[in-house]
Amino acid sequence: MKQSLDTRTKLLTKSPFSLMLELSIPAVLGMVVVGLYNMMDSIFVGQMVGAAQMGAVSVSYPFTLINAGSAAMLGVGSASVLSRAIGKKDQDTIKKIMGNLIAMVLLLSVIYTVIGMVFTRQLLSLAGAAIIS
Repeated sequence: MKQSLDTRTKLLTKSPFSLMLELSIPAVLGMVVVGLYNMMDSIFVGQMVGAAQMGAVSVSYPFTLINAGSAAMLGVGSASVLSRAIGKKDQDTIKKIMGNLIAMVLLLSVIYTVIGMVFTRQLLSLAGAAIIS
């Protein structure tokens, strides 16, 4: 209980700029991890195979960012509502949120898979790949 009062006091008393910096650190770290994921792929592929495979890793990066952005959108949006429901100890709302979250993840996964399979050539061309027939 003490910690929630401290957080509330912090939100009400600290300057907006320092509070923004403090609260944005987790988001920045998350984006760094996403960026490092692709960088590590590039390092390993660059060390083990050739230039064409390295190009494939580079072309896949926008899709990695789209996937990470979708996950962040669902995670942040549901976390806000979920944390309030947990604070109220409202089990029915918690179950509904988790059910909706799982359904949305499955739905987006199916949508991304279908779009990726149907529009493979167009998406790769859009990402900068040279399509050889």
